[in-house]
Amino acid sequence: MTNMTKGQKLFNNTSYKHEYKVGDLVGVIIDKIATVNIEFKVLACKILSIELVAEDTYAYQLYTKACIISSKFQASDLLNLCNCNFVDLLTVDPTHLPKLTFNEA
Repeated sequence: MTNMTKGQKLFNNTSYKHEYKVGDLVGVIIDKIATVNIEFKVLACKILSIELVAEDTYAYQLYTKACIISSKFQASDLLNLCNCNFVDLLTVDPTHLPKLTFNEA
């Protein structure tokens, strides 16, 4: 599958939402500066907790299959990956995962 086709498939399976719930699969776009390649990358995550930080503004604590990300994200930072199949992420128990920064994740 070409990169264009992979990118189109990812775009078709994702969308932005204004609110998420605990357990939702989401993606965080990794900036081109942080990656070696030109194409954008998405870090697949699951929502661990939600905190109300201001009126109608929520902060989402995320985890990957390897760690809990120490920084929190707003809904506008996230891609909806609920329609994607990340079986290895669905079965992760976050209780014993280390907490790392986004760059370390």
